[in-house]
Amino acid sequence: PAAFEELANREKSRLEAVIQLRLGKQLQASLSAEDVLQETLLRAWSAVARFEPQGERSFARWLAGIAVRVILEAAARPKEERYISLDHDPLAKEPSPGKKLQREERFDRLERALHALPPDYRKAVVLVRLGGLSVAEAARRMKRSPNALSHILLRALRKLREVLDETESFHLPPRRALSDEDEPP
Repeated sequence: PAAFEELANREKSRLEAVIQLRLGKQLQASLSAEDVLQETLLRAWSAVARFEPQGERSFARWLAGIAVRVILEAAARPKEERYISLDHDPLAKEPSPGKKLQREERFDRLERALHALPPDYRKAVVLVRLGGLSVAEAARRMKRSPNALSHILLRALRKLREVLDETESFHLPPRRALSDEDEPP
């Protein structure tokens, strides 16, 4: 617990910045950044046994990924239900055990798909899509040009689509695959 607390405290200001950036003005009206931070740390503590360091700053990237999931889950709920309560409220809508299992299966499937990618592809997706870094910052960290990283990211997203085959079980809107002319995010 002490080591986790020390690592979390070391990353807290960066994590708060990621949360503020990802929340945006619309979500900030109905969701507290502090609540997202606390839920992120709670989930991280619950899952710390599954954390596998993958180089420098991997703990920070892992925390940022959890925070993004918390925000995405909250954004998917109706506005009046966008709160995160750390206290158990028996009247609060909680997902059924089946829904929880479904959610875990989706995350496991996504995690397996990410691990099936070549290391550079996986790192690009984790840094840009899950970690929230700009393409330029991710390129700097990977010692690539932004243009090269954009191409890596584009190929990685295409490969993910192939590996995942369909996105319906992730409750994602159907999207066409990016073409070579499309600008990667």
